[in-house]
Amino acid sequence: MSTLHVGRGSCVVEWPEDRVLSELVMFRRDSKGGQYENLFSMSSEKHTLVTMPGFAQRIERVSDDIYVRDERMKMPAPDMDAALGGLHPAWTSVVEKAIKADGGVISIPHVLGSTAVEAALLRAYPRDRLLERGTPISVIACKDNSAARNRVHALRQILPDREIGVGPNTDSEDIIVVPYSGLSAIPRHLAGVFVGEDLDGSDFIARAKGISGIRAAARWGIVETPAGGPADIELSVEGLFGPVCATATYDDGVKAGIAAQITVCWLPCPRPSGPLGPASEELAEAQATVGNMRYVQMVADIMMGVKCACIMYAEHLAILEKVSKLVPAPVVVHRKMLKGARETALDNIYLGSVQRSFVTYPYVPWIPRNHVAIVGTCKGGRVAGSQFPWRAADRPGEKAYMVDFLHPWDLHNGRPGWLARNDESRKKRYEELGFNQLLVGDVTQLPFM
Repeated sequence: MSTLHVGRGSCVVEWPEDRVLSELVMFRRDSKGGQYENLFSMSSEKHTLVTMPGFAQRIERVSDDIYVRDERMKMPAPDMDAALGGLHPAWTSVVEKAIKADGGVISIPHVLGSTAVEAALLRAYPRDRLLERGTPISVIACKDNSAARNRVHALRQILPDREIGVGPNTDSEDIIVVPYSGLSAIPRHLAGVFVGEDLDGSDFIARAKGISGIRAAARWGIVETPAGGPADIELSVEGLFGPVCATATYDDGVKAGIAAQITVCWLPCPRPSGPLGPASEELAEAQATVGNMRYVQMVADIMMGVKCACIMYAEHLAILEKVSKLVPAPVVVHRKMLKGARETALDNIYLGSVQRSFVTYPYVPWIPRNHVAIVGTCKGGRVAGSQFPWRAADRPGEKAYMVDFLHPWDLHNGRPGWLARNDESRKKRYEELGFNQLLVGDVTQLPFM
């Protein structure tokens, strides 16, 4: 029989089964393609395995016969009333599940923000209760200094009675908000609550070293995705925090009245001139968009006629260059811009001071109120999650609009071509996400014009 010793800093398995070893291997991509990596270490006698604490449930699940010894330092009883006090009902279930799970990954839609959830976790474990445990500090880790400062500002609005410090050099002995790079400089042995943001960053290995030094705290990681719901997290993320323990979806936000209902308006894309034989995916998309002046004119007509602001998303700059010749003074955001100029342009979009804008990359995961999104790509999978007009709502019933294009003429020997198949793929994705879908005959029939 195997024995699993569960701690907050690590898991130890005596006489692990082979299937346990195979569960703790992940493929990590790099510039050379990638390689398999063991997320555990073995003793020289090969009878003791040491791995990350978040794998406890996985190890127990895949083992045939295992004795579990929970050796974690017990958390104080949470103040659930304080945690849920003032919290929007949409968050109640998420916070309750996260606290009862004693750690794990929380997956929520990013348009609704993570501050409310973090504040609820901090209220659940006030400093006096953590002090009795010997771990009085709560820590929130952010991707960089700018994100840390923004988070402190938001938390101080919600928790005015708490001492919230920013950066590794803060004097706060209550709540510390720090970039991952500064984790090693804070008194990690005094941390009783740890919340990690931005878990999908490219420098996750470096971040993991800082997190691993927090060995007495209950750990929660927050994943923000466009749709929320169950997240497909990396195995290493599970190892640090545990599996997904609580979720909320964008549709939950719509039903609660704190997110806008999205309606996809489908327009028939004009058939490009010239012969349409079987083509590669790239050529088919180019024919339907960049090389299709009737389509370019249609997009320009929408952007010029819409009553509110408008953003067009496209994968390549070429289509935006074509449309911009017909649309005066657009703001263009693309991947080759200098970071400072790109951030300034995005700030202006967020502030609502830009009437017409083009984006060639998903730098804008959600858009401001009273904006319309136009999909400038024909791809099925890539469009999902990067170009939807996700946005919060001030009151129930608010709407957001998005324009996508159908290609009914894309037939080859009576069978749908690549464009038409991708149309169906996007339709199904929109249905899965709970979006309304509306077939519109021409530009003048769009409901927001």
